[in-house]
Amino acid sequence: MKIYMPSSCKNIINTFYNNGYEAFIVGGCVRDALMGRKANDYDITTNSTPDITIKLFENTHKVIVTGEKHGTITLIDKNDGEVYEVTTYRIDGEYKDSRRPENVEFTSSLREDLLRRDFTINAMAYNERLGLVDYFNGGEDLNNKIIKCVGNPEHRFNEDALRILRALRFKAQLNFDIDNSALESIKILSYKLNDISVERIREEFNKMILSNPYIVNDLYKLQVLEYILPELKLIYDKFIGNESIINYINIILNSVNLLNKDICLRYALLLHGFKRLELDYRKESYSFDSNKILKRLKYDNKTINKVDKIIEYLDITIEDEYYNIKKILNSIGEDVLRSILKIKKIEHTYLDFILGDTKLENILEVENKLNNIIENSECYSIKDLKITGNDIINIGCAKGKKVGEVLEMLLEMVLRNPDINSHNRLLCEAKKIIN
Repeated sequence: MKIYMPSSCKNIINTFYNNGYEAFIVGGCVRDALMGRKANDYDITTNSTPDITIKLFENTHKVIVTGEKHGTITLIDKNDGEVYEVTTYRIDGEYKDSRRPENVEFTSSLREDLLRRDFTINAMAYNERLGLVDYFNGGEDLNNKIIKCVGNPEHRFNEDALRILRALRFKAQLNFDIDNSALESIKILSYKLNDISVERIREEFNKMILSNPYIVNDLYKLQVLEYILPELKLIYDKFIGNESIINYINIILNSVNLLNKDICLRYALLLHGFKRLELDYRKESYSFDSNKILKRLKYDNKTINKVDKIIEYLDITIEDEYYNIKKILNSIGEDVLRSILKIKKIEHTYLDFILGDTKLENILEVENKLNNIIENSECYSIKDLKITGNDIINIGCAKGKKVGEVLEMLLEMVLRNPDINSHNRLLCEAKKIIN
């Protein structure tokens, strides 16, 4: 079998061989190639030590000493800009923080290097001279769509608890099953996720929810959900054994899956669906604060604000008058409003019997008028006014807060009567306000 490699990748491997060393592409790029998927990047493993790797490539590549202690050097090809992480064969020492080894020992054995890797499907190496190297039957597991640890699962997850989330992420992304022994080890060792940074957990969960939202059910069953979204775990706990509610949860997850692969959209519907499920079926006030949830997971303010706004408007009926739609556009922007309408349509189709009537006619009317506003370039914000702050100062308005107040009053007039959005008419109206 021949696996595609970029020419710059082949050049690196050939350079090692021409100087008496060996090298292979390894890990995800080999896995993806065997699955017929395009690799995002190519990692290289070699028996060359970091200092020799630097000397071999310092004249042909930009060399970055990424993690010399762990044997990793980054090479950037000066011709095509491709980036390659080159790591020396190594044996990992003791893991004391459930994330990284305290020390590593370089080895001349490719097998020893592959033995330290997480899953068999990621523990294969390849070059054009020797072909596929697969000591742990990763190719067979790939064909059988199974995720198995290299060696003892409990040992692997104890070393690096992030591998628990990686296993679940691969299940979501590849639609594979997880080996039974690995599943049992995940249940036993899920508490080790306390040792993993929130940022790492967040990024793994993002990939899961963008790939297959049904993974949330597995996270709960494997006692992992409480380390990501404990609020959802509490809802599962309350409804455990209630088959109809579990069916509704699956419908929520299916609805999330119908959305574009946009983390804000998917989070908004996921959190809104669970929040309403809790409120509607328990008839009690439950502290389900999306803002606090996203802040705990250390999302950026832009993401938090967008999800908050979407959820806020999902709970209300948007009045389908042009004036009201423009007011909303001025407040949250076109992107967020379209996101809200997209989710409302999905909720209407799949979740009305859970969340209540969302009135499709209203949603479609709002969407139609929104399209008209955008297509006709109608004014809905101060920047769309045919007058500027300097114009207002030039007719005698004091600089500062008053200018903004005048512009806001003019915008309000234009939102109610678009025909007055002309320079001369707005100057007249501004003079009246100032006087």
